[in-house]
Amino acid sequence: MSRYTIEEFYDKINDHIITVGGWKDDPGIGSVIKMCRLKPYQMLTDKKDRYNLKLHKHWVDEYGSSLFVLKTKLKVVLDDLTIDRKLLQCTDMYDGLSITQVSSISKLVWATKDKMIGFLGLDDYLRVFVWLDGQWVKRSPLLLGIEALKQIVKHRDMGYAMTMDDGWLMKWPASKELVSDCGASGVLPKEILDGE
Repeated sequence: MSRYTIEEFYDKINDHIITVGGWKDDPGIGSVIKMCRLKPYQMLTDKKDRYNLKLHKHWVDEYGSSLFVLKTKLKVVLDDLTIDRKLLQCTDMYDGLSITQVSSISKLVWATKDKMIGFLGLDDYLRVFVWLDGQWVKRSPLLLGIEALKQIVKHRDMGYAMTMDDGWLMKWPASKELVSDCGASGVLPKEILDGE
């Protein structure tokens, strides 16, 4: 059985990703798929003809969440109980790093008032942490929601900060003044702001 890195896998299925964007008339959906490390569910379940070009409407991540690409909308199902979790594999080479370590290899941060933080890495993959039971826990990037993911794609190379309806999006690393000026200092963990 041949194994690929996530980058090699995306090179191999790039036409599938372009097909989804064309069908949805939304070329940005391909960036969301790659940023969240999503894979077509049918490719995981059907080993035969897996690379033949077809429109994939069900994409999954390594956390067991799904993105359904419907004609009228994109639908996220977190912790999708209909997928076979035995087929899921971690494709994040930085899996297991702490939130502080992830912040040190990131170029953009999305922070919400709900204690949820997404870091877009220098490798253009999104890593999301949620404050649960007194600690930062890594979760599915789909947890941020489609609109937030589209904003991250749109502004992924920004050199500034902006306030959104439910949080902040800013270049990373950011100065303490920038974090304070946009109002995010009460949300971002002290250890990240201090670079510990």
